[in-house]
Amino acid sequence: MVTENGQDATAAMLATWMDQRHGAPDPITEMRGLLMVASTNQQVDRLNAGAQAIRAARNELGRGRTYDLPGSRSLHLRTGDYVMIRINQREEGMPDAYNGYRGYISRIHATAASTSAGNAAPLMGSGWWRRRPSPPTTSPRADSPSATPSPSTRAKV
Repeated sequence: MVTENGQDATAAMLATWMDQRHGAPDPITEMRGLLMVASTNQQVDRLNAGAQAIRAARNELGRGRTYDLPGSRSLHLRTGDYVMIRINQREEGMPDAYNGYRGYISRIHATAASTSAGNAAPLMGSGWWRRRPSPPTTSPRADSPSATPSPSTRAKV
C-alpha cells in the first residue's frame, strides 16, 4: 500500500481490513483470509489499537483485561481479539505452539485469557505468553491448542 505518510497507511490498511473481513462466517475463516503486516513495532501497535477500537465500537468484543509486559508496556486483550504467537513454545505433554500460529481469545478469566488457535489471524500482538498446562477434557488437536497467557511466560503473542 503506497500512501503519503504512516498515518494514511494505517487508515488505509484498517479500511481495507474492515472491508475484506465483512461476511466471514466465523473467526477461523476470517483469520485465514486476512493478515496485516507492518515494518515497525510502533506501526503494529497502531494497527492493533485501531482494529481493536473498530471491533469494540461494533460490539464484536467482550470483556477484557490488561496485562503488564516487559519494558513498562501493557497489552489489553478482550474476548474475541485475534492473536499471533511470535516464538515457538514446546512443552512435554502439550501441543506445540509455533511462531506464526494464530488464534482468537475465546474467554477472559480473572487471572488469564484462553485462546482458541485457528492457525491464522489478521492481527499481530506483542507481549510474552505461554500455554499453561491444564488437564485436557479431550485430546487437543495440534492445529488448535488451548493457550493461557501469563505475564511471566515464554511464547510471544
